[in-house]
Amino acid sequence: MPNRSSELDRVGKKRGARRVLFVASSARLAGGNRFLTTTAVEMQRRSIEVDYLFLSNGPAVARAQALGLAASHLPLSAPDAGTPLRSLIDTGRAIANLGRKGPDLVHANDLAAARAFAIACRCAGVPLICHLHTPDELTRPYLEWVFRRLPAPSAFIEVCSHHFQTRHELLSELYPRSRHALLPNGVDLSEFPAPHTDSSNGGRIGAIANLLPHKRVEDLLQMTRRLRDGGHDVDLHLIGDDSLDPAYTARLHSLTDELGLERLAHFLGRREDVPTLLASFDIFVHASAAEAHPVAILEAQAAGLPVVATTVGGTSEIVEEGVSGYLVPPRQPEQLAERVERLLRDRSLARRMGESGRHRVELRSDVRHVVDSLLRIYQGEPTELPDAGP
Repeated sequence: MPNRSSELDRVGKKRGARRVLFVASSARLAGGNRFLTTTAVEMQRRSIEVDYLFLSNGPAVARAQALGLAASHLPLSAPDAGTPLRSLIDTGRAIANLGRKGPDLVHANDLAAARAFAIACRCAGVPLICHLHTPDELTRPYLEWVFRRLPAPSAFIEVCSHHFQTRHELLSELYPRSRHALLPNGVDLSEFPAPHTDSSNGGRIGAIANLLPHKRVEDLLQMTRRLRDGGHDVDLHLIGDDSLDPAYTARLHSLTDELGLERLAHFLGRREDVPTLLASFDIFVHASAAEAHPVAILEAQAAGLPVVATTVGGTSEIVEEGVSGYLVPPRQPEQLAERVERLLRDRSLARRMGESGRHRVELRSDVRHVVDSLLRIYQGEPTELPDAGP
């Protein structure tokens, strides 16, 4: 069996990856797609040809196209022993797609996309990278199954040290020929050119979260109610897709009414002007119960905002407790409210935390530095676990 990591070596020794195909199974405007779109734009600035293929349709396709990327939608499914004819047809379509686009490398943004292109990449002799943005703890049975009877990727990329450390030994055991690298997410700082300045009352609280149960938007609402009951003049502005789970969205609107927040909690939906909105906020709160390396927090720090976030996944690698923000356990709206109250009472502290977060993003999360590291992974260079702390 060919050594999969040697496929990367051949690409690197020949000329590096000058044409890359990005593949994503979902077309939601979630953090993983936002990061990869930002990465693709930066790669094009470096004269690397990028094609972006989505295996489902959704708003991320139009966003990528609006940014000048060659993005398209091709419905494909991963090989499945239960549907052999469909699997054969879809594998043939994937092979044909690689023949038309002629990439040096395929970068799958999730496990489903990697499975859909695994056989096609092997047939075409093209290295396959699998980028793991999932906030979930992947179990041994699942990781044993995911590439069973399929060619494994040439490399797996993790986005946070927490998941790198917890999965490294297992992935190395199950897929010894595949490399395992760490690449934290990044943001394009040119979209956030001006530092945040204080507003008149300091009470505009912002959040970015698609309306899904693990994002714990109900905790943001409960937090806002507690702050109002404490005499603070605050309101909540939530950016995020409200069409993904209609039942959950309906429950949130009912809770908003129950808490008397009809005029104080603003559901803004999907927005293209996220940097402008962030610049109008005073404090950023992230209440999720499961995360990997949240792009939303990086964007808030790029805007110079102090951050209150939950200690899940890689958030503690982004937010330094007491320096760029505060960290609290998930599902604790009272603790979210208490930390926000500290910032409301001390605007000087909030400003210093926002400046610290901006400085951290400039040093560690500028997409230009991230792409430098990504191209080294593409070239098959050895990678070590860097200091990914805050």
